[in-house]
Parts: sequence; structure tokens; C-alpha cells
Amino acid sequence: MHRWKQRMWGLGAAAALLAGCAAHGPPPRELLDARAAYQRVSTSTAVRTESSNEVTEAWHALLEAEREYDRNKDSARTRSLAYIALRKAQLAEARASIAVAERQRALAAQALRETQEAQRQRALGELEAAQQQLAEARRMRDEAARLAQARQLQAEAARLQAEARRQQEETERLAAEERQRQEAQQRLAQAETQLEAERRAREEAEARASEALTELARAGEVQVQEDARGTVLTLSGSVLFASGAAELLPSARNRLSEVADALKQSDNQLTIEGHTDAQGPDGFNEELSLRRAERVRDYLVSQGVSSDRVSVRGLGEYRPVASNSTAEGRANNRRVEIVLQRAPGDDAPTGIGGSGKVRER
Repeated sequence: MHRWKQRMWGLGAAAALLAGCAAHGPPPRELLDARAAYQRVSTSTAVRTESSNEVTEAWHALLEAEREYDRNKDSARTRSLAYIALRKAQLAEARASIAVAERQRALAAQALRETQEAQRQRALGELEAAQQQLAEARRMRDEAARLAQARQLQAEAARLQAEARRQQEETERLAAEERQRQEAQQRLAQAETQLEAERRAREEAEARASEALTELARAGEVQVQEDARGTVLTLSGSVLFASGAAELLPSARNRLSEVADALKQSDNQLTIEGHTDAQGPDGFNEELSLRRAERVRDYLVSQGVSSDRVSVRGLGEYRPVASNSTAEGRANNRRVEIVLQRAPGDDAPTGIGGSGKVRER
């Protein structure tokens, strides 16, 4: 497709968009984002130069999304096609950036080679000058040899004085090193004492957290287990939220208050992950899972958990723990997981664990 045809299509799409908005309301957010992304890459000289094929693919994808929007307006397929068009436009940008970076790297490598060659030439010049200086020094040494006998006594006296100074400096140096060694030993002892105190405090905090989480697991309201990420607390989504909603149920607040009390016993980083079953559109599930994770985070923070410790993720239906073909499996997949991460450098289990059954309500 020639560039003039793409620009003409862009004008036509803008006119169609204005007409569609007047009759049917605003397009979906995904389509607006895809339009904006294509407008950005299609007007970028660098992207058109380095990623022309990807720009064309993004245009075709956006055209397909626009056609679907004209047919079905705000359908799940419209959003999915728009999302694909957005990703293709972003891919064009990314590949253009990579190409520019590779070109810059090549220029930098060429500059480095030129600099190294200049340094080599300079080193050769310096070597030649040093050789000349050495020859001159040898000549002067031969001349000085004739005066050596007359200066022998003077040189010996100077040597003895220099030796005396050297011995004095060595004595002072050894004394300074001894002082530094003693000071270093004192600092090391202080650091070891501090590290031991921090280790005991951390172990006590982990023990308190372990006891609190074990009590939660024993009550059967929260599933607690260890995996490669750390200690994972799993809460059934139906216990926390109404179907399709992201607002906490009144009964969920007591349970999350108990979880917050347990989490406050340690200072490990937390990741809250929202999950859904495979029912419903992907985009809706991703947004719903993220909003649910955010609601859990907000409540935990309101109960005293530091916001600096907490991050959230919405994973939608993409990490099921059971089959989505049965009601029981879907119930297990609708969940919120709170991951209590291990401290950096600590590959051993935290010692916090337990078991509980996630119950569908």
C-alpha cells in the first residue's frame, strides 16, 4: 500500500470516527490507543525507515479493527483486534529503536577503533622518545662515571641519610598500619554485633509471621504454602468479591484484617496477584483481576501494611491452578494470591507455611 493511500485512509478513518462517535458514542479505549499508536509510528521518519513492514502490518491490523468496529461497535472482537493493532504499532517502534541503537553501537565501535589506533600511534611515538632518552642517559652515565670516584664519599653519606629516613618512615608506617588494624577490628566487631542483632530481629519477625499465618491456615480460611516465589497466601475470589465485581464484601474485611495483622509481623516485600477463571473476555478478566488485587492492597494498607512493600498484578485467566472445564476448577482459579517474597540473597524457605482449603461461597 502506498504512503499516500495510507494517509488518505487515515483522513477517512478520522471522518468515520467523528460520525461514529455522534451516532454510537465513543469508540473503545483499545481502538483509540491503537489509532494514536499508528498515528505516532506512521509520522515518525525513523520508524518508517527502519520498520516499514511492521508499520504496514500495524496499518492492516488497525484497518481490520476499524472494519469490525463499523460492523459491531464496542464488541470484544473490536477490542481484541484493536489491541493487536496497538501491539503491532508498538513492535514497529521497538524494532526501529533497536535498529537505531545498533547503528549507534556501530558508530561507537568505529570511534573506539579510531581512538585505539590513535593511542597506539601515540604509544609508538612515546616509545621512540623514551629510547632516545635512554641513549642520552647512557651517554651521560658514561660521563658521570669519570666523576664517580670524587663523589664517592658524598654519595655514601647521602645513602646513609636516606636509609635513616627510610627506617624512620617504615617505623611510622608500621605504627599507622597497626592503628588502622585495631580500628578495623573494632569496626568489624561493631558490624558483626549489629548484623547479629538484625538477624535475631528478622528471625523473631519471621517466627511471629509464621505463627500468625499458620493460625490463618489452620482456620481453613486461607491456603498458605511455599513455592519458588516465597510464601503464598491464597484467598478464594468468591469469598472476597461478588461475581464480576471488584468491591470487597463486608465479610472479607475481617479476613483481610487477620491477614494484615500477620503480614505486619515481617518486612518482606509483597506481591498481590489477581486471577480469574476463563469465563468472559480476556480484556475484562485482566482488568477485573487487577482491580481486585488493587482493592486487596488498598485494604491491607489501610490496616497498617506499608504501601512501600506492596505491588499488584492482574493476571486474568492466564495462570490457572485447575481445569476451567468444571465448576470446581473454575472456583479454584478465581482467587487472589499474596506472595510474601524472600529477602534478597535468601534462597532458603522462609519457614512460614501451612495448609488450608479454599472454599467457594
